Amino acid sequence: MALVIVLVAVTLLSLATLAPLRNEQHALQRERETELLFIGEQFRQALASYAAATPPGAARSPKSLTELLEDKRFPNVRRHLRRVYADPFTGAADWTLITQQGAIIGVASGSSRQPLKRSGFARADAAFAEARSYAGWKFTVLPGANAALAATVPATPGAPPATAPPADTAPPVPEPTPNPVQDARRECARVYFAALNACVLDQATATSCRTAARDTYRTCLGG
Repeated sequence: MALVIVLVAVTLLSLATLAPLRNEQHALQRERETELLFIGEQFRQALASYAAATPPGAARSPKSLTELLEDKRFPNVRRHLRRVYADPFTGAADWTLITQQGAIIGVASGSSRQPLKRSGFARADAAFAEARSYAGWKFTVLPGANAALAATVPATPGAPPATAPPADTAPPVPEPTPNPVQDARRECARVYFAALNACVLDQATATSCRTAARDTYRTCLGG
């Protein structure tokens, strides 16, 4: 009888320990979902910006993502994207490229993980509610469509004005000034959540691991 009581107690203790870890995993996953939506929108806007700034006779969609970083269709190089971001779920810039006639019109995550988010998407992302994995979150802009999304066409200092876009497109808007403080805080958060994810894998040291990760995060923010 005593053995049964001990086994039940151990089982209940294990369940009590797993619940916070599961909640933490879900919190981490939701944070990555938010980051994926943000990054996907950056790619979408960059592609729309690239299309809106197209000179007469030039292709309206890039052949590679690096062309969003350095648009060489002009005498002075233009930038539509600050950097090729990493996929929050894979940790690498291994995006699935969505193409049309060999040109990139969108990107999607390479993760087959099932999303937690099922509602509350922006209108442009409404179809994501039915996606079975993050690979189904496809951030696309068709050439000549959704040009109002062209929110970032940063001009190189001293560069001549861009050729006026076609009448059915919105004029490009310069990219906001980079914010080193915000970028540093985002990097601190990325490292923190990666550390929390590692803590979940080792239940024996989960508590001390989370404490250490939190302390490191606070130090990073203070630095």
